[in-house]
Amino acid sequence: MKKDAILNKVISVVSEKFKKEPSDISEETCFSFDLGADSLDMYDVAIDMEAEFGIKIVFDDFKNVENVSDVVSYIENKLNSKDN
Repeated sequence: MKKDAILNKVISVVSEKFKKEPSDISEETCFSFDLGADSLDMYDVAIDMEAEFGIKIVFDDFKNVENVSDVVSYIENKLNSKDN
C-alpha cells in the first residue's frame, strides 16, 4: 500500500475518532496538542488502526507516536514487514 493511501485512511480514522473534518487533519497534526488526545484515546486509535489495516499494533511502541505522520510511518513499516 502506498504512503498516500495509508495517510488518507489514517486521516479518515482520526477525523472520525476526534470528530474533526478530514481537511482539519494533516501529517503534522499532533494528537495531544491539536486533538487533546490522552493515552486512552491513543489506545482507541491503535485499535482502530488494527481494524482498518489488518495489522497487530504493539501499544508500547505505538504510545510514542506524536502526530499523524508518526502513525503513517508506523503502519507503513508494519505493512512492509507483514508476512504475505
